[in-house]
Amino acid sequence: MLKDRVIFPYLFDGKMIMWQGRLHYTPEKKSRIRKWWFPSGTKKVLWNMDLARKFPVAVIGEGILSGLCAGPAAMSVGGKTIASHMIKFIKDNFKRVMVMLDPDAGVNRGKKRGKDELEDDYQQKMVDRLLAANVDTIGAKWTKGDNRDPGELGLKRTMELIRNTSQSFAADLGYAT
Repeated sequence: MLKDRVIFPYLFDGKMIMWQGRLHYTPEKKSRIRKWWFPSGTKKVLWNMDLARKFPVAVIGEGILSGLCAGPAAMSVGGKTIASHMIKFIKDNFKRVMVMLDPDAGVNRGKKRGKDELEDDYQQKMVDRLLAANVDTIGAKWTKGDNRDPGELGLKRTMELIRNTSQSFAADLGYAT
């Protein structure tokens, strides 16, 4: 299962506590080969906690590739939702966070589930959960209709997204223009 995969360690206090592996290519859609492979429990841990907590602010994203493009203060939750123990870690370690889920997590869906009801906006739900826990939180401001995740934008365009969302947050990350 690890053949042809890049391994991403999850470090906490300098020790590897979890990992994920990703193929260095994208398998065909009908293939049984999974692009990502990880042991059970991976989605219970934030990726990049050790490095991110060296910053006063953090970017919270879905996946590791998005985190890599958001920079060293980025952490990944491994999905569209956040667990309570992750919120506690964030509250204990950061003065402010930006939630930057992939736009297809609800921000730019525009689809309707019922007659007048929009599909769930997971980014806003995560922002609301963090705010309810008294964590100073903002949501990334995506361009309407943009459906590329930060992992597809690359570092330069992801930094622009952060600056366009909040100049002060970008300055805390060292991303000021």
